[in-house]
Amino acid sequence: MIERAVIYIRVSTADQVENFSLATQEAACLEYCKQRGLEADRVFREEGESAKSANRTRLNEMVKYCAANRKARNITTVVVYRVDRFARKMADHTALKAILKQ
Repeated sequence: MIERAVIYIRVSTADQVENFSLATQEAACLEYCKQRGLEADRVFREEGESAKSANRTRLNEMVKYCAANRKARNITTVVVYRVDRFARKMADHTALKAILKQ
C-alpha cells in the first residue's frame, strides 16, 4: 500500500509571502515527498494566521482530516517546510504530535 503524506504550509505576514511563500513551501514539501516515495494526499494552506496559537483554521482541519482518513488513505506523514510553520511553542508542537500519533 502506498504511504501518503499531508502537507501543511503557512504564512502569517507579507514578509513571509516574499521570503517563504506558500508556493515555495509547497514545492519544497512536494519534492520531499517525492524523494521519500510518499504520495502527497492533500495540501493544507494557512494564510495569515500566526503560530502563536495552535488554534488555526487549516491546522485544525488537517488534524481532523488525518484522524478521519489515516487508515483508509494510509496517511503516515505530515510534511512541513520548517518546524516553525507548524508550531512555535514546544508545548504546542508536542501536543500536536501526540494528537497526530493517535
